[in-house]
Amino acid sequence: MSEENSELLGTGLFYETRIPFGWRESSLSPGSRDVLQLQGSNERALHLIAFLEEHQPDPAEEAGEGDEFARLDFKLNLLLDLVGQLLLRDQRLPESCAVKICVDGMEWEGKEAPEMGQLIAMELHLTARCPTPVVLQGRVESVEPLPNRFRIVARFDTLGEPVRELLQKIVFRHHRDRKSTRLNSSHTDISRMPSSA
Repeated sequence: MSEENSELLGTGLFYETRIPFGWRESSLSPGSRDVLQLQGSNERALHLIAFLEEHQPDPAEEAGEGDEFARLDFKLNLLLDLVGQLLLRDQRLPESCAVKICVDGMEWEGKEAPEMGQLIAMELHLTARCPTPVVLQGRVESVEPLPNRFRIVARFDTLGEPVRELLQKIVFRHHRDRKSTRLNSSHTDISRMPSSA
């Protein structure tokens, strides 16, 4: 993923992952009923994703005796996983690709590219536990030809403040977790280094 394009998106915080992702041309105008419905659907999906990420089961807590709340939380998460998997079996997902998401826009690489300045709808399946995709509208700001593919950057449009806040929360959490994982990995590497006699 390009550092130059991440600066174009206007923020240092980003969420980099590989997910089922697709895009299509959009003709929705700001303030239209369809845009408001899309914002409502995105808000519900992002609320669910944020809830699921905040309530990841902790195996250490599950093993504790007498902690009925932890057991119920684990069972609820398991049920949501199973329901999500069943729904996804009947849903045709787009191909997975590497994406970089921030609160202002996103970057991805694909075999096909939209036109510069084109208004598109981007379909993001952020987690298998939430079968409803997040569909964000945006305008293409950069198309960079690469060998056998393109690198595309689009800036989000008509997000709505609730959706923007939820997306910012999810991006921040993944950015923080990514930094924490890297820090823990470096500490592990240091601890494995042989001590000098």
